[in-house]
Order: sequence, then structure tokens, then C-alpha cells
Amino acid sequence: MEEASAMASTPGAPSWTLNPSEFNLESFDADEYVSRTKVAVPLDVLKGSLDTYLADIRTQLVELINEDYPDLVSLTSKLSDLDATVLRIRSPLVDMRNKVTAARASIASNLTALNAGLQARSTVALQKAKLGLLQDTAHALSKVDKLTAQLEEGSFEGEDDDAKASSELELRSRLLERIAGEVSRLKLYVSRANNHPFIVAQQSRITKAEARLGGALGGAMRSALAQGSTAAEFHLLHAYAASGDPSGAERIIREVVLAPIVSDVLDATDKNRQDLKPVFDGVLAKLSDSSKSSAIARLLETVQADKSGLEALDLVSRAVLPEVDDSIARSRPGALSPGAPAAFLRNYKAARAFLEALASMQRKHSPEAEAALRSSPAWRSFVGRWSLTVYFTMRQQEIVESFEEMLSPSSKAAAEAMSSKPTPPYLLAQTSKVAELLKRCWEDEVFVDTLADRFARLAMQLLSRYATWVSDSLRDRSTSSSSSSSTPSDTSTSSAAANALWTTPDGLVKVLADVERMRSSAKDESAAGILGEAVRAMAPLGDAAAVAIRSALHDIADDRMEKIAVRIRELLVTPLATKCCGMLKQLRGITATYRMTNKPAPERASHYVPSVLAPLRTFVTETAIPAKLTEAAKATLVAEVAGQVTDSFTDTASELLSHVKKTESSLQLLKSRKDSKSGGGAGGGGAGGGGVTDTEKICQQLVLDATEFGRQLSSLGISLDSFPAYARLLEVVKM
Repeated sequence: MEEASAMASTPGAPSWTLNPSEFNLESFDADEYVSRTKVAVPLDVLKGSLDTYLADIRTQLVELINEDYPDLVSLTSKLSDLDATVLRIRSPLVDMRNKVTAARASIASNLTALNAGLQARSTVALQKAKLGLLQDTAHALSKVDKLTAQLEEGSFEGEDDDAKASSELELRSRLLERIAGEVSRLKLYVSRANNHPFIVAQQSRITKAEARLGGALGGAMRSALAQGSTAAEFHLLHAYAASGDPSGAERIIREVVLAPIVSDVLDATDKNRQDLKPVFDGVLAKLSDSSKSSAIARLLETVQADKSGLEALDLVSRAVLPEVDDSIARSRPGALSPGAPAAFLRNYKAARAFLEALASMQRKHSPEAEAALRSSPAWRSFVGRWSLTVYFTMRQQEIVESFEEMLSPSSKAAAEAMSSKPTPPYLLAQTSKVAELLKRCWEDEVFVDTLADRFARLAMQLLSRYATWVSDSLRDRSTSSSSSSSTPSDTSTSSAAANALWTTPDGLVKVLADVERMRSSAKDESAAGILGEAVRAMAPLGDAAAVAIRSALHDIADDRMEKIAVRIRELLVTPLATKCCGMLKQLRGITATYRMTNKPAPERASHYVPSVLAPLRTFVTETAIPAKLTEAAKATLVAEVAGQVTDSFTDTASELLSHVKKTESSLQLLKSRKDSKSGGGAGGGGAGGGGVTDTEKICQQLVLDATEFGRQLSSLGISLDSFPAYARLLEVVKM
């Protein structure tokens, strides 16, 4: 190592020292080490250092071997008696291994014998259980045959004293209940036997016993129902439940009891009226007869009693409802036809009430019974007979056709509407009609909650169609105005009235008033409002439905109806504002009044100011037109006209003042030039000696006129403090 270091540090060689500790690292890579080191030193120097390091390691290895060599040599003499020791230890170990092997073989033999015994015991137990099952089957089959024979012979010996005192029918029903119990056990045994040859051989006897039981139960059940024997009915219903054939009892009850009841109820009502409510009421009266004189009421009480053991029977779902459904469809098909919408809706609502009454009866029994009724095929069949889609189509055609006919300009209904008196608070028959039809969509005589989404869509379409009619009529007003001027003298009165509706202020005010009232009604949740009617009709469907209809109506009212109202106000405001602004031309005469005239400063407003808003005042106070508007609509209309007139006043005054100031500047410049040539002196264009100038007089007159104009605005109900246009006017004239 000293030699390697010396070699690396010789004069002229690179300053580098071999570091052997890197060789012990797990990540050491010889190729990478050589590549990295040859940059610092030449390869021959590196090789020399490594050879020196290798020699040093070999020297150290030899020294380590020689250091412990005497101990290694002496080890052989110390192990001279090792073989004898091994022999002494080996003998007991071999004996132990032989004993363990023998014990293991014995245990394995015993275990095999034990497993064989357990398998044999299991086989015997299985065979014994199967034999017991076959014996039970044979015993049950024998007992069924014996009881069946006893039933057929009519011998009821062996019954207790109470049974002997009972009627023969009751005794037969008790015996049948016992037979049904045995048959039920027999079915259980057969299912467990898993096609055993003995069971297969006895299958014909079992089938025959079941058939005899079914026939005997059917005959006894009919007799018990005919005689009204409550005790016999009780035992026979339990027999049907035990035999696993509840549908047999339900079928017989439907045939013997329900069919006559429904038939009698149908016969007792007028077939020509096609009114099903008396039918449903009559059936419900029989089902809930508190006196239990009705057989079906008595049977329902028996079946639905607590812990009756008759849960397998469902007379409401599988007997009552199917019989009512089939009987009505067979004898009163016209009552199910949506061709007469009013009668159809009455019958449908009566049917819904009938179904809910049946569900309530089932709910009192158990929630599971109600769920079974609502999911039963009879429920789906009964509900499916009511063609609600066709009913809605009929109502939609009825509503839409009458509305479209009213809006069509060439229709007879439209002509009659122009001459007819609308229903307050509306001023147009078309608006009255759409309001009537919108409310009709939610009337109890029309609306069906199961079609709530369709009726809501229809209401939105009616309101949107009304907005489109108004919008289109406003757009086409110029065309109708020009065509009316070229119409021959024999033009119909209705056509002229229709044209006047969209071209005259009176007509436009009527339209604006109706649009505002319709918009307000669409957002009114009181009983008188369209939204109120809709929310009331949607109430049974929950808050989400009410929120949805409220949002839809608000969207139409705040979007389309508001835009239409703005457009109508523009058509009314523009001509009024134009008339008022025509009077502002006199404002330009103020310049001629005071320029170069030496008139004194003004003390009152100009004579033209009260006449500026005269057209608007006449429109508001001296015509009957504004009375047709609501106070809010009238105030909005006045504010918009006043705003435009005030803006025009401001622009005219600003222009006048700008011209006056420019003129004054020019005159002062001319005067200064003359003074400079003449050496001084007074000139025109103003009041000498420090008096009021012509420009100041004009400004004072404008301030007086603006102040008087503000009083005129206040007389029209406009608050000057909240009227930005007037504030701008004052700012301009006081500059």
C-alpha cells in the first residue's frame, strides 16, 4: 500500500491515492470504477496500484493462517474417542425410532377402523331416516285414504261431543281440514323423498288423493257459502290454506259470492248514464258491511283477522278487484272510453278512489298486503283500462282549437271576440280566453295529477302562444295599418277594429293593460291567480312539482311578457314624447329675446314651458285610456315619456348654452380689437358698467324654465329626487 501510494505521488504524476474501501460497497462496479479512475491517472499506474494491493492482501492471508495453525494441528489428537461416543448415543435413538414407528402404525390402523365405523353408522342413520320417511309417507297416505273413505261414506264417528252436536256440513268441513293437513304433510314427505322408487310407485295414489280432496273442498265450500255457515267456511278456508291451494278458495268465492254482488250493483244503476261511482260505492258498501250480513264482508273479516293462519289467501287482490274489473269492462265498456272526457274523468277519479279504499283495507291488515295489492296483476289490469293519454289528447284539442280559433284574424270566433265584452279584469276577449283556458288546465273537472307534467306543458304552451300572438301582431302593425288605409269602404267592422287595436293609442293601451295583468296573474299565488291555481293542483304531488311550475311561469312572465310590455310602451311613449318635444323648439327663441335687446333680467319662466308636457297631461287626465292601466303601469308609462322629454330638454338647453357662450366669446374678442384701435370705449353685447350680461340673462331664463318644468313633472306624480333625467337638466342649465 505504501508503494502504491508512493507510485501515485511521484513527481509529474497526477495526485491520486487508491482507496480499497470502495471495493467492499454493494454497489461497486469494476467497469465504472476503471472508467472514472482513468480520467485521473493512467491505466498503467492504476494497474500497478492494484497489483501492489493484491500482493499485500495475500501476505495478510498467509499471516492469518500461520497465526492459528498450531491449534488446528492439535485438534486431531483431541477427537480420538469420537466414534465410541457416537455409538453410545446412536443405540437409544434407534430404539426410540422403532417404538414411534410401531405406535404410528397402530394409530393409523385404529383411525381407519374408526372412520369405517362412522361411515357405516352414517349410512345406517341415513337409511333409517329414509325408512322413517317412507313409513311416515305410507302412514299419511293410509290416513288420507281412510279419512277420504270416511268422508265419502258420510260417517263422522270418532269426533268429539261438540263435533257430534254440529251440523253435518261443519263436520264435513272439519274432516276436510284434517284431510288437507294430512295431504300437506304428504306433500312435504314426497318433496323430501327425492324420487324414491317407493314414492314413484305411490304417485298415482297421491295424485288421486289430492284430486279427491280438491273436489270435496270445492263442493263443501260452495255449500258453506250458500248456507252462510261461518264455522264451515272457517274450517274450509284453513283446509285450502293447508293444502297449498288458496287460489281454489279465491276462485270459488269470486264465482259464488262476488259475481252476484257486482252483478246486482251494476243492475241497480242506470246503464245509460255510464256513471261508475254508484257501482264502486255499492261494492265498497258490501265489502265494509258492519253488520256482516254480506258474505264477502264476513269472509274478509275471517281472512284478515289477527293470527288467523290464512295469510296465504288474498281475497281483495285475487277475487274482489279482478271481478270488479272484468264485470265493468264487460257490461260498461262505454264508461271506460275517453270519447266523453267529462264522464271519463268522473269515472276515472271514482276508480282511483275505489282503488285507494281497497288499499286502505289492505293496509289495516298489514303493509305487506297493501304492497301485494298494488303490485298485483289485477291492479295493473284495472289501471291499464283507463286511456289517460287519449283523454289528455282530447282535452288538449278542445283547449288549443278554441284558443287558435280565437286568435285567427279570419275566424268567426275572432270577429265575435272583437265585438264581445271581455271578462274583467281583462280588456280583450283574447286575453280573457287565454286566462280562462289557463285556469281550465288546473280545474278539478279537467286536471289529472298523473298527467301533471303534460298539463303543465300545455299551460306553458298557451301562455307562450299568447305572447307570440301579441308579439307578431305588434310586428305586423305597420302592414295592417297600410292595408287598412287601402281597404274598400265596405270593410267589415271587425277588421277595422282589429287594425285599430294595434295602431291606435287606445288599442295599444288595452293590449298593454292585458299583458301586464296576464304577467301579474302568472306570478300571483293567490286563488285568483294562474300560478295559484297551478300550485293548488300540484299540491298533492309534493313541493318539487310546485317549485317547478312556479319557476316555469315566472320565466315566461319575466322574460317574454316583460319584453312585450316594454315594446308596447315604446310604441305609446314615442308619439307622446314627440308631441311634447315639439314645444321645446320655442326654447331657441330665448337667445333672440335677450341678445342685443337690453331687456331686463327674467323673473318668471317662459310662456311655452307649461305647454311642453300638455300632450302627456291630456293623455293622462283628460282621456279614458290610462284608466285601463294599473297604477304601476301608468306610472311607468308617464315616467318613460317624461324621461325622453327631459332628455330632449337637456340636449336642447346644452346646445343653446354652447352656442350662446361661443357667440359671447366672439363678441368679446371683436370688442377687444375695437378697443385696441380706438383706445377704449363701451361696446354692445352686454350691460356696461358691471350690469347683467345677455348670456347671464339667457342662463337665468333657462334656470327659471327648468324649475317650472320640474313643477310640471311633479304635478304628473314624478318624484324629482329620484328622477335622474331632471337632475342632469338642472346640472346643465346651472353651469
